[in-house]
Amino acid sequence: DGKVYAWGGNSYGQLGDGSTADSLGPVLSAVSGKIAKIAAGKTGSQGGGPSEYYDHVLAVGADGTVQGWGWNGCSQLGGTGTQFCKSPVKIQGLSAISGVAAGFCTTYAIGVSGTVKSLGLNNYGQLGDGSTENSAVPIDVSGLEGVAEIRAGYGFAIARRSDGTLHSWGLNKGGQLGIGSTDDSHVPTQVK
Repeated sequence: DGKVYAWGGNSYGQLGDGSTADSLGPVLSAVSGKIAKIAAGKTGSQGGGPSEYYDHVLAVGADGTVQGWGWNGCSQLGGTGTQFCKSPVKIQGLSAISGVAAGFCTTYAIGVSGTVKSLGLNNYGQLGDGSTENSAVPIDVSGLEGVAEIRAGYGFAIARRSDGTLHSWGLNKGGQLGIGSTDDSHVPTQVK
């Protein structure tokens, strides 16, 4: 029926029910309209003390719009003016969207035309626009067309085009981009 249910920790409103109360069983998220696809992201930081995690969730409506909720400390849900959203908010600038991915403080959205937009943290070039400037509004990922699927990790993303090729960008310290080096890439590069 296009409804969204969630459960578990809710310190940052990641259940989307308007509260910050944890839930051991499913609660109805306050999304608008029918939801066709959903993605969840996790942000983790490990300083001198215990690990901290902040979650955000993305949902694509049947109408092609995108709603998000939870942690928004890097503006990955857009310029809402708040660090976290306890209820779903429509991400401005995203329409005619067919799929989403939620990464480390980042949001990726595939348009029905096969192009990709991104927003949020960009310290490793993970927004794919050739810069390392964060963005609170959706920006175009450079040079990507015909994208069928996208996945996001800690500081990087990988897109599968409809021709079967893979393109990756962002953090590459461990060689996770598959481009033959350990250099970060600020724009999509075809996986070898």
